[in-house]
Amino acid sequence: MRRLRHPLKTTSRLVTIAWLWRNRHDLLRWARFAARVPSEVQARGFNHLGAEARVRLALTADPRTRAAKDLDIASLEDGTLVVCTPAEKPTAQVAREVLAGAPGVKEIRLVDPPRARARDARSSAGAGAGATGPDETLATPEDDTYALGPAEARS
Repeated sequence: MRRLRHPLKTTSRLVTIAWLWRNRHDLLRWARFAARVPSEVQARGFNHLGAEARVRLALTADPRTRAAKDLDIASLEDGTLVVCTPAEKPTAQVAREVLAGAPGVKEIRLVDPPRARARDARSSAGAGAGATGPDETLATPEDDTYALGPAEARS
């Protein structure tokens, strides 16, 4: 029996590590949401968090959006869902399809994440004279809302 225990333990650890690695982007989205929960409960209550959790579950349930690294929910207010994803990527269309059927969602707005804007600004800054730097492009209201989160942006 001891001879079987060691290979099974190693195999189970390898399977767990492989599963964690494959789902790392989804796990990070849920970790960011869990970190926001205490301040959101005080600011808005459990009903708002329940609606956002159902929307996040819709993303997790679909295998096309589960592994998307450039997709996250910025906020959900009064049925308007703000999703951070580059609009030109196919992930945006898939997210729109998946989230359209989520309970409590009336409208979906796509916003470029700050990292994508900074990357685009860096690539355009090297392209020629007169291009804006990454600091100038990050000063938009959408970026502030995404970076701070919905609870901190309101206060």
